[in-house]
Amino acid sequence: MISASERAARELFLDLPLESRAVVHEWLATGHTMRDALLNSNALGKGELRTPRDARREELWKNDKRQAAEHESAHCVAAQALGLDVRYARIADDNSGTCVHVKGTKLQNAIVLMAPELWIDLFRKDQFPYGPTGLDNDHRRLAEIGDSFILREAMDHCIKILKQNRAIVLATADKIARYGYYRP
Repeated sequence: MISASERAARELFLDLPLESRAVVHEWLATGHTMRDALLNSNALGKGELRTPRDARREELWKNDKRQAAEHESAHCVAAQALGLDVRYARIADDNSGTCVHVKGTKLQNAIVLMAPELWIDLFRKDQFPYGPTGLDNDHRRLAEIGDSFILREAMDHCIKILKQNRAIVLATADKIARYGYYRP
């Protein structure tokens, strides 16, 4: 038995132009009801049509933006926990980011540089199942440190800092994601 809302949705569907119907069909093929397919496709709205692929791309972009915010937040919180003066952290429209802080010792710099990768790998694996991204610059700068003893020691310290400051990393990331920057 078809509900009244589903029947009304089907009637609306029949009045749509062919292009809009094709996009609604794409949503139906992904398992959505007619009502949800009409809403998700924006076939009844004034804007552009939205395919399931468009929706997935938007979702991934939001996830990339969130990961960029958490990446810069991890740098920022690690630097602050070490007593380094953080000037600001920001992300750009392309989800690239920067955290500007006073440089410390080799050990301190290594802790700050490895914070995002450890944060995503150890504490946010469920949120970001494909692992951390945007680490090329961090890896290059860690390689410049070059001392494996310092890097091992930095990793232990970094994990402790992140574990103790989980809520702060997430709150800072919320601000970065919302406003595009964070200034302590």
